[in-house]
Amino acid sequence: MNAIAFGCEEFRRNLAIDRRGFVKAGALGMAGLSLPQVLKAESTADAAKTSNEKSVIILWQRGGPSQHETWDPKPDAPQDYRGAFGAMSTNVPGIQICDLLPKCAKVMDKFSIIRSLYHTDAGHSAGDQIMFTGYPPNKGNPNENYYPSCGSIVAEQQGH
Repeated sequence: MNAIAFGCEEFRRNLAIDRRGFVKAGALGMAGLSLPQVLKAESTADAAKTSNEKSVIILWQRGGPSQHETWDPKPDAPQDYRGAFGAMSTNVPGIQICDLLPKCAKVMDKFSIIRSLYHTDAGHSAGDQIMFTGYPPNKGNPNENYYPSCGSIVAEQQGH
């Protein structure tokens, strides 16, 4: 299951109302509480709870646009090293991204760009394996992965 599908499923599950919630909503309505009052009470209760849960969506664009045409345009670099498009500032001071991503620039404070990855093995398959498993590829067959990827670990922990 990919990260986006997992997030949608979790979203639907959180929206679903169970029988107990339906009965509570009916009882609150009979008690004279309006929907805004109920929602305010729920948000206050949710704010009091603390959670260590985090959400992560990995956008891995193998074969997609290059980093110079998206997240790292290098506008001050020589012509041979910078992106073909312009750069624009984001809502985070000091971070610029391609000017073709204005909506992303508005919410840059909500996600992270990792620009410091490198590997010494030849080929992107080796880099993919290092990124997704934390281990270098098998020297015998670099295209065969012997370690579980982060997606496999999440699927095992979360279940269906």
